[in-house]
Amino acid sequence: MNKRIMAFVGSIIAASSATAADSKFNFACHDVKALVNLMEDGPTDVINQAADDPIEYRDNSIRGWTCLMTPLPPLRNGRPYLKSLDCYADNGDSNVTEVALSASGETFKKNLDPFHSCFGHDIITEAPVSYTGNNRGEGIRAILRNRYDDHHIIVQYGYLWDQVKTGRIVWQTIIAYGRD
Repeated sequence: MNKRIMAFVGSIIAASSATAADSKFNFACHDVKALVNLMEDGPTDVINQAADDPIEYRDNSIRGWTCLMTPLPPLRNGRPYLKSLDCYADNGDSNVTEVALSASGETFKKNLDPFHSCFGHDIITEAPVSYTGNNRGEGIRAILRNRYDDHHIIVQYGYLWDQVKTGRIVWQTIIAYGRD
């Protein structure tokens, strides 16, 4: 009987550890792919879907993150115009330490494999993103085979310590139209 109890306790500990490791800053493949697929439909469809339920778009495109469009409003000369969907999240802590910054780096590194497996053969090329000056952090930017008209879709994921505006570590996922 002790073995069964210990196995049960072990499974509870494993489940709680898995939940703790499930950070809202992890790369959300399913949500990001849905946004990539939406971007393939073109700016007008993206804008219309967001207009149908703006709160759902802003708060739930990537769960736990805030998503906006660039530019906002997404118009140029009175016509639909969209450069990117920009999604951000932070933990609200403006007292960033080297330990917190290092932990963000570890979370980012842990999410490189999920990022690559999410897009797989759809990645044409990729490059690291680094932040300099008053910001520190790292990211990855990939150009995908996915397109709208003649524009490849670009996905960027990473984090930065925004020392100037918020003082927080800000995570970002950006889905953009490339320029061909």
